[in-house]
Amino acid sequence: MYQEIQKGNWKEESEIEKLIELKTLVENLTINTRIVTDGASNLIQVRGNLPADKKKLIKHLEYQISNADEASLREYRVNLRHL
Repeated sequence: MYQEIQKGNWKEESEIEKLIELKTLVENLTINTRIVTDGASNLIQVRGNLPADKKKLIKHLEYQISNADEASLREYRVNLRHL
């Protein structure tokens, strides 16, 4: 990946695309696992156990995606001091 970045062939996905990626991960995981996104760099908090909470997590992510404001989400990430 580093070489692709150096060549200018990589572009960071939007904040909404990152949420869609998380939703896709939750939808496709088939193992028993715990999902927790409560770090400061995560835009939203998602917590649950798979597969038991899969429907709830997907519904939450769909709501966040459909109500997200890209500019506000990006501003939050850009202004994190520790990243």
